Amino acid sequence: MKMNRNRCAAVAFVCVFAIIAMAAPVTAADTSMAEEPTERAEKISAAAVPKEPFPVVETTFTFTEPLKERQKTDMIVIHHVGIPAGDTTAAAIHAAHLANGWAGIGYHYVIRKDGTIERGRPVQTVGAHAYGENEHTVGINVTGNFDTEKPTAAQIQSLETLLTWLCQYYHIEPGVTTIIGHRDLNSTDCPGQQLYAQLPRIRQDVKVRLAEQQLENTPLKRILNNHGK
Repeated sequence: MKMNRNRCAAVAFVCVFAIIAMAAPVTAADTSMAEEPTERAEKISAAAVPKEPFPVVETTFTFTEPLKERQKTDMIVIHHVGIPAGDTTAAAIHAAHLANGWAGIGYHYVIRKDGTIERGRPVQTVGAHAYGENEHTVGINVTGNFDTEKPTAAQIQSLETLLTWLCQYYHIEPGVTTIIGHRDLNSTDCPGQQLYAQLPRIRQDVKVRLAEQQLENTPLKRILNNHGK
C-alpha cells in the first residue's frame, strides 16, 4: 500500500503532500484539496453529529463552501503538521488552508502538544486531508514535525483516547488497514517517522482499551463488581 516517499515541502501550517503535491490540478471535484461542488453539498442533520465523551475545544470555523456529510467511515488517517515544527492551533491551520484557496481546515481534529484536542471540520463531514480517500476517512493532525521531533506523551494519550472512541462509534476494528499514516495512502513522509513508528503500539493500545470497555459492559463484570461490594 506504500508509495515512493517525498519530503514534505516548506508550506506553512500544512503537511504539504497531505493535500497539495498530488500532481492533479485543484478542482472543485477534487476532495483532497477542495470541497465537492456546491450543488452536491448536503445539509448536515443534527442527528448525524456525534458527541465525544471527553473534552474537545470547539472552534466554529466558517468554511467558504458547504460541507458534505460523510456516508461511510472505515478508516482513520494520522497526520502531522510538518512545517512549522512545534505547536500549532487548529485556527492557524484553518487560516493557512483558507489562504491557499481551500474551503478551510481539512482535518477533523488537531491534537496540541499539551494533549488538548481541538475540532477542525465537523467529524461527520467529508474531510480534505488525504488525496482520493476523503469520502470514507477521518483525519487527525498531531501538531509538530515528527521527522525532527517526537510527539509528547500527552499527544499520544489523547490520540489513543480519540482513536478508541472513533473506533467504537464507527465500529472500526483497529488494524494496519484502518488506523494508518498518511504516507500509507499518498506519496509523503507524513506523519513523520517518529510518529509513524509508534502506530503499531498505538493500534494495540486502542485494541486493549476497546476490550476493557467491552468487558465493563458485560453481565459478568457487573456481577463481579456487585459481589465485591
